[in-house]
Amino acid sequence: MLIGDTISEKHKEKHDELRASCLLNLSACQGKLGQYEFVATNCTKVREETMCTVLCGCSNQNIFIT
Repeated sequence: MLIGDTISEKHKEKHDELRASCLLNLSACQGKLGQYEFVATNCTKVREETMCTVLCGCSNQNIFIT
């Protein structure tokens, strides 16, 4: 998708869902690599963009974002 492209509401919803899914998957990988500051950053992005509750946790570093 290019900047300035217009998309239908249906496609925007799908785009937002896929973006959130990718960010949460990335967070899970970063947690396994010990990159906890990135876990918090990406989970916060998902929470802010989707306006929903996201539970991202790394129990060994006590990073929980709800």
